[in-house]
Amino acid sequence: MRILQGTTTDFSDLLKNGVTIVHFFLPHTPHRRMMKQFFHQARKEFKQEVTLIEVDGEKNKEDILRFSIVIAPTILVFKDGEERERLMGINTSPELINLINRYCL
Repeated sequence: MRILQGTTTDFSDLLKNGVTIVHFFLPHTPHRRMMKQFFHQARKEFKQEVTLIEVDGEKNKEDILRFSIVIAPTILVFKDGEERERLMGINTSPELINLINRYCL
C-alpha cells in the first residue's frame, strides 16, 4: 500500500489503474489521527498494490467540488478508473479492512 498526500489532480493517473482509495479529511480532527494510524498499519498487512491518496478538504476545494463531497471524512474507492464505492462519515478499522479486501482479492 502506498500512501500519498496531495490532490487527486496530482495523482489522476493513479485513479486509472488498480485499486485507489481517496480519503477526504479535515485536519486537526480525532478522525484524522485514527485514520492515519489505520492506514499505516494496513500498509504492513496488504501485500496487494493499493494506493491511498489523502486529500485535505480545507486546502483542496476543487477536489471537493469535483467529487461532490458533502461530508468529511469521505472515502472513495476506485478500481481501474471507475468509482466503485463511497463511504461517508467515520468508519471502523474492520469496515475499512473489509472494504480494501473486497477490491483487492
